[in-house]
This record gives sequence, C-alpha cells and structure tokens, in this order.
Amino acid sequence: MSSPKSLHKVEEVSVMTMIESFLLQHATILLPIVLFVLLCFIIALAIVVMDITSAHVVMVESGNYYNHLQDCIQ
Repeated sequence: MSSPKSLHKVEEVSVMTMIESFLLQHATILLPIVLFVLLCFIIALAIVVMDITSAHVVMVESGNYYNHLQDCIQ
C-alpha cells in the first residue's frame, strides 16, 4: 500500500525570512546588546579622535626648549 499524499502546498521559506524571524523572537535580548556595542564604538571613536588631535600640539620655540631641557642635560 502506498502512503497518503499531502494535498496542501509546501511553502519555501527564504533565508532572509528565517533571519528576520529569529531577530524578532530575540529582540529583547539583542537590542540592548547592540546598543551597548554601539555605545562602546562611539566612546572608542571619541577617544581616538581626542588622541589624534592632542598628538599634534603646536609648541612655540621657547616651550620646546624648556620641555626638552632635561634631554640636553643628560
């Protein structure tokens, strides 16, 4: 005997639909994590920008001599 055949149409689910479904089911966990990572990236970017801008401090000639006077003594 043969097994009975199913008459309903089987729908194919795309990968994007599965990803969207997963993200919607776990949104309460993923959203705070994403916001925390974004905040960390913004803070890291601010630190890098401040480090770059502070590295190019323009010194006047007298200040340069004064700050490196210890190097000349040794």
